[in-house]
Amino acid sequence: MAMKSGSEEDSYESETRPRKRVSRGGTGELASKVDEARESFQTLTDDIRERVERNPWRAVGVALGAGYIVGGGLFSPFTGRLLWGGIRIGLRLAALPVVRDEVFGLFDAFSKGGRNDVS
Repeated sequence: MAMKSGSEEDSYESETRPRKRVSRGGTGELASKVDEARESFQTLTDDIRERVERNPWRAVGVALGAGYIVGGGLFSPFTGRLLWGGIRIGLRLAALPVVRDEVFGLFDAFSKGGRNDVS
């Protein structure tokens, strides 16, 4: 077993000894910052609690959506099918008034054309 020199023993002892806290006169400032952070966190939790009590179903929906995204569902094949299905339905619903107006226009043209020929 090799003997440690004096400087090695000192460094070993300084690493294992508990360190003393050094006061630099800023403890009041630190305490005020901690109190500020605590008050801010309390305000945040009170606000969230109030929102959940006001709209519990919205809170459940937000939690489910966040869990789905965090769980990796955003880039899954299921999400792709939902997205493309939603786009297809949206385009069909957007085109529906145009198609309806054209069909009604054709129906009116045929019905007016038929009456004019009879009289």
